[in-house]
Amino acid sequence: MNGMYGGYIDIGLLIILIAAAAILWIELPAFIVRKCVGAPKKKWFSYNHVNNLHKNWEWMIRIIFLITFLFVGLIFQNAAYLSFSFVLFFICLQIIQTAAEWKYRPEDRYYLVSLSRVITIFVLTIALGFTTF
Repeated sequence: MNGMYGGYIDIGLLIILIAAAAILWIELPAFIVRKCVGAPKKKWFSYNHVNNLHKNWEWMIRIIFLITFLFVGLIFQNAAYLSFSFVLFFICLQIIQTAAEWKYRPEDRYYLVSLSRVITIFVLTIALGFTTF
């Protein structure tokens, strides 16, 4: 497809396609695991912390990420470092969520769904890291 300025594809469309593929890549295994273990379905964009410890840990991760993101962005000014720290942020949040669900709510077995998300994000990161994408 020719873009507006003679390119092959519009950058906006490319970003939307990559985001949709990443969401599908992460959510499809989580959906399959949720169906297999019988975990309850959660609403999209609604997030409840397991307890106050979980909430405090997540806020600590967010603050550390913000400081790291600013430090890496201002000092190194390298897109690879920024994208790596962004992915590491999501992996850390998912690990904290998985650990909290496993420790404090093991009966609903949703920690297995969160663990599947951690694994797929990690695999996707490794796969994209070894390609020239």
